[in-house]
Amino acid sequence: MKSTYQRITEQVIKAIEAGDVLPWRKPWTVRRPRNAVTNRPYRGINRLMLSLSEFSDHRWLTFNQAKSLGGSVAKGERGSTVMLWSDVEDESTGRERLICRAFTVFNVEQCSGLDLPKGSMVQSQACGLEAAERIVAGYKDCPKLHFGTEQAAYYPVRDAVVVPHMRDFETPEAFYGTLFHELIHSTGHSGRLGRISLDSGIQFGSEEYAKEELVAEIGSAFLSSEAGIQNLSPATQYINSWLSKALHSDSSLIIKAASNAQKAVDWILGDGHHDDSTEPEPRLTGELVAM
Repeated sequence: MKSTYQRITEQVIKAIEAGDVLPWRKPWTVRRPRNAVTNRPYRGINRLMLSLSEFSDHRWLTFNQAKSLGGSVAKGERGSTVMLWSDVEDESTGRERLICRAFTVFNVEQCSGLDLPKGSMVQSQACGLEAAERIVAGYKDCPKLHFGTEQAAYYPVRDAVVVPHMRDFETPEAFYGTLFHELIHSTGHSGRLGRISLDSGIQFGSEEYAKEELVAEIGSAFLSSEAGIQNLSPATQYINSWLSKALHSDSSLIIKAASNAQKAVDWILGDGHHDDSTEPEPRLTGELVAM
C-alpha cells in the first residue's frame, strides 16, 4: 500500500510531467486555500497541493463537514489528500513523537447544498502590487537590498539581495516574484532559520543547492499568493531537470521543501506560529555561492 508521502509525490511528478514549467508557476492569481468551515488557511505541503487544483474556489472541506452544513459531495467526485501532523505520547517510552494523519477534502465546487457565502475571486492589480510592496517593507530583519544590478541573487556572507530595477522586468509581478525568490533564500541565513551554513555554504549544482532552490521556488509562489499577484518567479531550468528525478528517489522531498518554504514565508511575514507540516530540514553545506 502506498504511503501518503508517495501518493502526494506522484501527484507532483504527474503535474510536472504534464507541462513545460513547474506546476506552481502560474500566470494568474492563486488565492490561498482555506477550510470552508473554520476559515483556517492550509499550510506547507497542504497549501501547495491544494493550490495545484483546477478549481477556481479556494475553499475546501471534509465529507462530514459538507454533511454538517446540509450539503453533500457530488457523486463520483474524487477528493484531495491533506496531511496533519500532531504530537502523541509513545506508550512504550513515555516520550512524545510526531505522527501524520491523512484526510480527504473536497473543493466546495464538488459539493451541492452548502450554506456558505459565495467566494469572490476578484482582486485588483493595484491592491496586489501594493500588498507585495508591504510584504517587502514588513520584513523586519530584511537583508540589505540593492536594485539596478545585472542579475538577481542572494549573497549569504554579505547578507545582501541584489535584483535589477523593476523597469527592467517584463511586468511588476515578475519583479516581485524574483525579489520574493531571493528573500526566501535570505531566511536561510544562520541568523534567521539556519538552512544555510556560512562556514561551508552551498556548492552550485549540488543536491543541497537544488533543495534550497526548490524552497525558494515554492516560497515565492506562497508570497505571491499572499500578495494576490500572479506567480511569475524566475524560471530555473536546473530545477526543472533535477526535480522529477529527485522526487522519484525521495518521496519526502517535496513535503520537506514545502515545510521549509512555509517557515520562510512565516519569517518574512512576521508570523510567529510554527509550521505543522513536517520536521525541519537539516542545515545545508558546500561552497558558498550566490542564490
